[in-house]
Amino acid sequence: METIQTVLSSFAWLLPVTLAQSLILSFVPLAIMIPFRILNFQDMTSEGAFPLGGCVCAVSMTAGFHPLLALALGTLAGFAAGCCTALIHLRFRIHTLLAGILMMTMLYSVDLRIMGRSNLSVFGAPQIYEWTPFKDPNSPLSKILVAGFFVIAAFTITNLFRKPGMGTAVREGGGGTETRRSSRLGWWSGTGWSGGCPGGPWRWSAGRPVRKKPEDRSQRLQFQIGTAF
Repeated sequence: METIQTVLSSFAWLLPVTLAQSLILSFVPLAIMIPFRILNFQDMTSEGAFPLGGCVCAVSMTAGFHPLLALALGTLAGFAAGCCTALIHLRFRIHTLLAGILMMTMLYSVDLRIMGRSNLSVFGAPQIYEWTPFKDPNSPLSKILVAGFFVIAAFTITNLFRKPGMGTAVREGGGGTETRRSSRLGWWSGTGWSGGCPGGPWRWSAGRPVRKKPEDRSQRLQFQIGTAF
């Protein structure tokens, strides 16, 4: 019985730790999913860009930078890594997946060069976890609160980008010339009902323009009966 209690207590202690790590690392699959599923760009750069941002952030924190500034510098470093992958793909005509793998492999050497060693301790440096209401800034609850905030912010921004406009054009065209062509299209939103009756199938629909082009012919209400659709 005592063994079972020990196992259960260890499992309960691991739950917040696992949740904190999952929230922190959730940006890696998000950075892989967005290019792959939306832009049709198979990219593995995030697996190297995420540690790169962590190295830049850690070095900045030990140098006395403000935690938010260190976080911003790490984000810019990851952004630069993604731009380098795009440059390799576009300039040298290397497949997107291979370009991402090349960049991911090179970044490990860049990480060692930035830190100057294989690991770097940030204990004693100011951290954003210290702004949480918990007494221990290094507790899993502090990490869950801070990481959860950034995850919610990323989800909100991504969801806003999915609104009609360029976000919709990217989802439809997948980037490139298709996206530029789709961004000039008009967009409509609406709803419709369909069914059957003795006279044949019927359909009623209503809509409104979200972004209307001058040459568009508007028709907010439409009713059809007796025709196949």
